[in-house]
Amino acid sequence: MSTTEHDDRERDEEAHVRALLGRHEPRIALPAFATVRQRAERRAFSFLAPLAAGAAAVVIAAALATWFGSGGSLAPSTPPPTGTPAASSQGSPGVCPASASALVGPRASGRWLVTSLERVATSDPQTNEMRWFVRFSLPGGAPAAATVEVSAHLGDAHVLGYSLVEPTPRSLVDGDLVTVAPCSTVLLSLRTAGPLAEGTFPYVVTIDKVGRPEGDTVSETFTVTLACQSQTFSCTPVVAGATPAPTPTPNLAVLNAHFGVIYQSGRSGYAPGSVR
Repeated sequence: MSTTEHDDRERDEEAHVRALLGRHEPRIALPAFATVRQRAERRAFSFLAPLAAGAAAVVIAAALATWFGSGGSLAPSTPPPTGTPAASSQGSPGVCPASASALVGPRASGRWLVTSLERVATSDPQTNEMRWFVRFSLPGGAPAAATVEVSAHLGDAHVLGYSLVEPTPRSLVDGDLVTVAPCSTVLLSLRTAGPLAEGTFPYVVTIDKVGRPEGDTVSETFTVTLACQSQTFSCTPVVAGATPAPTPTPNLAVLNAHFGVIYQSGRSGYAPGSVR
């Protein structure tokens, strides 16, 4: 190889080396922090947006279901009341009005009707009147109403008249019909007149015709023992099982003027020549 060719070759190699050494690698440019944060927020929004849309759809569906279920109102429903319901004239058997205490009863008549002789009231010695209060009640589950015919008797006492005390006070006459609806109560008053027997005796009040919800008709009888005083024209109920005071005989025909007052349990005073 000639010297000239060798020199040319060296020059070519040097030029190639210089060309290689003169090439620069591209520099890596880092983006600014704000740019990186914005890119991250955009990526997070693009990921969470479908989830948020799904949750919103579920909430809207629940609201619509509540709206349709409440008849078109989104107002919260009123919670059921707690405690014991108050008594009313219409309702369940547990809250229907009825007499809690009475001279006779309350007692069942048939399956549904409840009856009682509630009380007895006297007037004064001038009028010689007594009032007898009889109650009839029906529970709410009764299949039909009961009917009370206004007609009663009380031994030899003369019945002067009748009246309705509850629910709406009014006068009644013999033969009137009083209806006792389910879950209701009526209170009748019988007014009698006559001398008041001194002493303790049983008294019997009879309501002649009572139509019960079952469809039959019966009479209702109430027996009460009263200790009465004619001078004050007053009577006191005698509790069952109590021993009453000695009762003077009311029949004047059996009294002897020479004797004292004759009692059921003995006598006081004596006639001349009689044995004590």
